[in-house]
Amino acid sequence: MPVQSVIPFQVLIVKQRGTEVVAMPNPSYELQIDGGDVASLDQKKSLVRALTKGNTAVHLLSSQTEQLPLCAPLL
Repeated sequence: MPVQSVIPFQVLIVKQRGTEVVAMPNPSYELQIDGGDVASLDQKKSLVRALTKGNTAVHLLSSQTEQLPLCAPLL
């Protein structure tokens, strides 16, 4: 992805009868990125912006479960 590209993230809960969209920000969930020099995260809008070429990982943190990785390579 080109530098300054913006990637929107949406949190979905998968259930037996379909999926449920989780409105973010949410007190039960938080997005977090590795490598703040490669990308920035707007918590309020759930947007990741590519700052430079490289790779990073986006994680969904839950107050009720362990860390769940969501990979988003920034090229």
